Amino acid sequence: EATQYMQYDKMYALRCALIVDGDNLVFDFTGTDPQSSYMVNSAIPCTVANVHNLFICLLIPDLVINEGCFQPLKFILPEKTVLSCLPPAPCGAASTAGSHKATSVALEVISKALLQSEQWWRANASWGMGTVDVTFTGTDRRSQPFFTRALLTARGGGARADRDGNNAGGVVHSTNQSMPNAEALERRNPVLYLFHRYRVDSGGPCKYRGGMSTESAYKLHGADEAQTIIWYTDRDVPNYGLEGGEPGATAQIVLKKATNVNSLLEHNIPDFKEIEGQESLLPCQNSPMVVTENDVILDQEPAGGGFGSPLDR
Repeated sequence: EATQYMQYDKMYALRCALIVDGDNLVFDFTGTDPQSSYMVNSAIPCTVANVHNLFICLLIPDLVINEGCFQPLKFILPEKTVLSCLPPAPCGAASTAGSHKATSVALEVISKALLQSEQWWRANASWGMGTVDVTFTGTDRRSQPFFTRALLTARGGGARADRDGNNAGGVVHSTNQSMPNAEALERRNPVLYLFHRYRVDSGGPCKYRGGMSTESAYKLHGADEAQTIIWYTDRDVPNYGLEGGEPGATAQIVLKKATNVNSLLEHNIPDFKEIEGQESLLPCQNSPMVVTENDVILDQEPAGGGFGSPLDR
């Protein structure tokens, strides 16, 4: 059994028990909190699909996938929870918020079971969990409308029972991830990336370290201002370790307003800590706001949890 939490406007509890019933694996999500009035809910198809993807990636990555692969998986999902919402509950972020947490809690119960089996080496600590979404909309200096979002993001992979987690590993249940090119994004949109790099020491410190995530700093460039919507999950929810492992760093978004970044850019590309301005660590839930070309956003992605005691490294 496992209990995890998803943070947005408040903390939501997600509970899962894994029952081995002959050849079947039964995932029982009874006890998960009721559906939210915000878009972080997941509908049943999305929850089931993401656990299916986890099953493929973790346990049968060498098989050609067909319908028979999913027949051993059964689900108990009481209606109207954050993992099984029904109208009028919104679920616009289902595939990136609620269902990701369903995958995370399912990974925990599977890994606990694997540690008691001959397949122990497949067990994973938590991969970085915490959805980050930053969008910009407005009109640039050429009088052209634009809409864009920050896409240079990568979470850290969870440590495995026999090795470190993957740096910038993405999400545990995805089979087709890729990273956009920063220059291509800048060419198409009035946004300048100051840096995109590994988030140093973000992975959980343990015998086998959690994978590092990435961090980016960016600003408007070629537009005086834009309306920005910033939301994310799990700022204060650690990405758990296993067998004494320490948790990975959580997602965070830091905003610096009215900075001196443009004057610094006349000489070099500054690090975020070198930029002077009004700094604030944003909550998960934010109202739409206006940012200007003098404002800078630091986007820090969540990192993987570690496996085993740090003293054994």
